[in-house]
Parts: sequence; C-alpha cells; structure tokens
Amino acid sequence: MRPFLLIACTAVLSSAASGCFTWDVQQRAHTVKVITDPPGATVWQTDSTGNRKIGKGPTEVTKSYEVRVGRATPACWIFAGVSAIGTAVGVYYLMNPTESDPYVTGGEPRKNYLPGILTTTMAGSLLLTAIPLCIAANSSSGKEVAEPGEVIKLGASADGFQDQEITLSMPGPQKEIHLSLRPKTGSEPAGPGPRVATTAEPSTPAPATGNFVSGAPQPASFALVIGIEKYRDVPSPAGARSDAEAFARMARQTLGVPEANIKVAIDDHATRSDIEKQIEWLQSNVQPGGRVYFYFSGHGAPDASAGTPYLLPYDGDPKFLARTALPLSSVLKGLGDTKARDVLAVVDTCFSGAGGRSVLPEGARPLVRVKDAPVAPRLALFTASSGAEISGPVPGGSGGLFTRYLTEGLGKGQADGNGDGQISLQELGDWVKPRVTRDAKRDNRDQTPSVVVGSGLKSAGSFIIAQGIGH
Repeated sequence: MRPFLLIACTAVLSSAASGCFTWDVQQRAHTVKVITDPPGATVWQTDSTGNRKIGKGPTEVTKSYEVRVGRATPACWIFAGVSAIGTAVGVYYLMNPTESDPYVTGGEPRKNYLPGILTTTMAGSLLLTAIPLCIAANSSSGKEVAEPGEVIKLGASADGFQDQEITLSMPGPQKEIHLSLRPKTGSEPAGPGPRVATTAEPSTPAPATGNFVSGAPQPASFALVIGIEKYRDVPSPAGARSDAEAFARMARQTLGVPEANIKVAIDDHATRSDIEKQIEWLQSNVQPGGRVYFYFSGHGAPDASAGTPYLLPYDGDPKFLARTALPLSSVLKGLGDTKARDVLAVVDTCFSGAGGRSVLPEGARPLVRVKDAPVAPRLALFTASSGAEISGPVPGGSGGLFTRYLTEGLGKGQADGNGDGQISLQELGDWVKPRVTRDAKRDNRDQTPSVVVGSGLKSAGSFIIAQGIGH
C-alpha cells in the first residue's frame, strides 16, 4: 500500500473544483464544536458515558467526534484550527464510504477505518491555527483522492496495526509536523486510538507561540503572572503581554502548576490594588511546603532621589511613585510572607531610568543609581538586568530579550545542562545570562541578568525549578 499523502491547500476550495470540504473545529473548555459537517458525511458525538449519538449540522461533542465517509463525500477535508486556551485534542476517524449507513440502520460498520488523534501540547493556540490543510487517502482506484463511493484501502499488519507517517508542510513558524497514524482492521473503534506524535519546531524561537516541554506536576505550587503592555499614562513596553502569556503557559506545562493555582493579570487588570490583592490571595492560599512563582513584565521605575526600585502597575505614575507604584522590596516581602517553602520571583524590567523597560518623570535625570532590593530568606530573585543597565527587547522583534531566553531555556528544557531531567536556578542562570549579554551587545548596550538567593535557601544549584523534563 502506498503511504498516505498530504496536499497543502492554500485556501478553502469549492467541493466541485477540488473534492475538499470545509470542516472547522473549535475547542472551548474541553468541548469540541463541529461548525460545518462535510456534505454526505455523518458526524457522531460520543458523550461522557461512551454512548454515541448521531448528529447533523452544528453539534456539541464532549468527548470525541467521528466522521464516516458517505457516497457523496470524497476522502478529503480541509482542516482549520482556531485559537483556544488550553491543550487542544481532536479525535478523528476516516470510515469507508459505502452505499448504506450501518450506524443509522443499526448494523455493524464495515471493516477498515483509520483511527488517530490530532493533538498539540501548545496551550494558547492550536498548532493548526488558521492554516487550511487537506489530507488525501489512497483509494481502491489508486488515485490520491477517493472517488465518491469508493473504499479507502488502509492495509494491516499481522497484529492489525500498521504505522504510517504523514508530513504536514505549512506556512508560519511551524515548518512541519510529523503524524504517526496506525490503521487497524476490525469493528467499531473501542477508544480514541493512538496519539499522534508532533515534532514541530519554530524556525526562530518565539516564546509567545513556542511549544514547551512537560515537567512533573507540582500540585502545591502557585503562580502569579503580571504583564502590562498598555499603560494608562506611560508608553507601552512592547511585548510585555505576550511575555506574560508565555510564562503562564510554561507554568502550566513545564513547571506543573495546577490551572486553578495560576493567576494572570494583564494590562488594566494589573492596577496597584489588583496586584496587592493577588499577593494577599497567595498569602491566604499557599500551604506550608508549597512553592510560589512570581513573574512581572512591564515598566520599572527608580525613585530619582533615593534610587528605590518600583514596579509600575497599570495605573502607576512615575511622578508619584510612592502613591501609585509598588516598591520592589514590598512586593518581595509580600511574596516571602506566604507559607511557601520557597519563592522564585522573575522580573523582566529595569530600574535605571535610561529607557527600555524603565521610565522616569519628565525632566528627571537618567541612569539613577538603583539600590538593591532586600530579598526575603526563602526567596530567589531572577532579574532581566543589573544596576544601571537597560532591559531591552528581542533584536528585530518584540518581547523582552530576557524572557525569550528564559522560556527557551526552561520551557524548552535547553537549560538542563547535565541532562538529569531537572533544571536548577543555577543551570537556568548559566544558560540565560551569556545569551542575553551577547545579544544585547549586538544591539550596542549592556544587559546582564542577575540571580540573588535569599539566606534561607541553600544555593541556586539546589533550587530545582522544574523536574521530570524529557521523562
């Protein structure tokens, strides 16, 4: 049997011209919604008890969906994913086209079907987002697309399974995806079938859309993620929102933080009072022995007279820092006052007043000498820059340079220097610092990320951030 082929469709073509039909799928809160059924096909929905219901037209699917090819439906569809929050999983079956519909009449289905799962672990948006694809199966006539009424021959090995691979070439940051499909002969599918392996890598690292490796669950961990790109009264730090969203996805997947334990505050939801309330939420909910991750992406500002570093909330005003902004020291103290055994605070901002992710009131002098904020005993602080340096963006792109390498080293597992499946703060710092420094110098500036470990922690090397990487 010849392998299955992929035909890349650059647009939604008419069925008369191409034999392809549109099948748009949405996922929201673990619910797949079939917007349009392929003409001549039957779509089944499987409920939570495993019972199947026949549905035509728009239908809600709570567990899986199946498509059986009818006489009027060639074995070819265009798949188009849409944005979704969370891991997206779609289950599909290509059934033989026959003259009768055995499921409707109550009979048994014909043999030969193709089970498979189209899945992605990239939370935030589907891997196939807005990219139309058309998968064509070999037919009994030897054509790449089956004619209406033809039987799709799948073949089988002695044990009833045969591995096949389809390569999906597509535009955008993902160059290709390899899908391992296992055809099987037999009766009705008993379950969702084998998982589809995906090996898509962006040509240029992009934290906002990258795939993160999975780490061991940390059920007692919490994360507070803040990203402010659209300020009320000051210029926007480009990419701060996407940086925060990337860190939140990484917290779920690589750091193993439960969804219910993650708070994300973006733009106007990150006022001074909002942030103070979220820190109080951590103090009330984190249990002894737990962990806290804190991430801030936005503007920092120094007090021009004392050099005290401030985090600027959405409603902050550089002219009235004491009344409108948050001293970094008070934020770190609030995090340290939780019951967590340890805290990792990651701050992608700067406090020099020299530009980048730092602001000063009009007329104030730049390059303010910034005092080091005191660090709570059980807290580790990882900052994007040191002293009077500027925390800058990715050269030629958007988003913070520091967060780019942070998510690449931690979220993609590249900072696991000794390959033991876990990443310590020391390993992460050793991986991030030289890359940020190198790229910043290419942009004719200095930027050196800094790691400070509280007195109650043994060392950066013993502070294990992620475990179970690659296992």
